[in-house]
Amino acid sequence: MTAIQAHGNTIAAARTAQAPIEDSRDVTVQERFIHVVDDDAGLRESLQFLLGTLGYATFLHADPVQFLGRIDSLEPGLILLDIRFPEHNGLDILAQLRAGHCHWPVVIVTGHGDIALAVKAIKLGAEDFLEKPFSPLALEDVVRDGIAKLPEAVARSHRHKAAAAIIARLTMRQKQVFLGVVAGLTSKEIALKYALSPRTVESYRVNLMNKLGASKAVDLLQFRDMVLEMHRDRI
Repeated sequence: MTAIQAHGNTIAAARTAQAPIEDSRDVTVQERFIHVVDDDAGLRESLQFLLGTLGYATFLHADPVQFLGRIDSLEPGLILLDIRFPEHNGLDILAQLRAGHCHWPVVIVTGHGDIALAVKAIKLGAEDFLEKPFSPLALEDVVRDGIAKLPEAVARSHRHKAAAAIIARLTMRQKQVFLGVVAGLTSKEIALKYALSPRTVESYRVNLMNKLGASKAVDLLQFRDMVLEMHRDRI
């Protein structure tokens, strides 16, 4: 039995002895999934045991590239991501998650001397980091905080994927008209800016509204806000 497992047994026993505590948040089963991405089999199993005592369903992933390849088929959850792999860097994996519009909360697991990398991970959008060896209570704290942010993170991921899919369907001219509309320009002003006829701009505007499923200008502004959010999160 590892030290983490032993401490996990202590926590589980203490929880059993306590009276049930009402949780003010309505946490669904889906919100309590955790993905452990680490090439250390012993650590994966220990984390699965401890997180299980805390009521989390844990999925284990030894290969970060395979994890990325399966991300769209996985249940949304908090990601515990090791910073170093034999052939990969945890920062690159985190960057690829964000580039693929996956904004699930990520907690970076680091070894001694990796603090500088952990700080870079925070700048890339990681929620927090754990330095090995970490205590079960420290793990419980970061997991609880990350899980609390999961619903909004999942919603943000859906918004970004929807915006990216729509943008990919726009022609260059439609993108220009879109930028003009959200900037508050009239069709005549857009026509002058891009050397088009007003009638052509109106045609592009109608096609654009149809592609975006927008019925009025305010819908375009809402879509603009989604696009701006998507780009901010990728900076």
